Amino acid sequence: LAHAEVAVPAIRELLKNAGNLEVTTACLRIFQDASDLETVRRLLNDPRWQVRLQAAACLGRIGDAEDEARLAEAAADAQWWTRYRAAQALAS
Repeated sequence: LAHAEVAVPAIRELLKNAGNLEVTTACLRIFQDASDLETVRRLLNDPRWQVRLQAAACLGRIGDAEDEARLAEAAADAQWWTRYRAAQALAS
């Protein structure tokens, strides 16, 4: 319910210290700005499949051509949902 100029800095700060799965995935669902790409790219390798899934979906929204190889790799993830979201991101 907050405006982006208020929420995004808080979300970035939450992600710096987030160990909580729900917090991390919620933050990834909100990102819309390409300035957050490095954070999202890093989380694409998280050990938790739920985080990898949201990172792949986020790259589908804000990623660029450089992320195509990352998403192709994620399309071979051990977890079906991560593969599915990575394929969707590639298609978009």
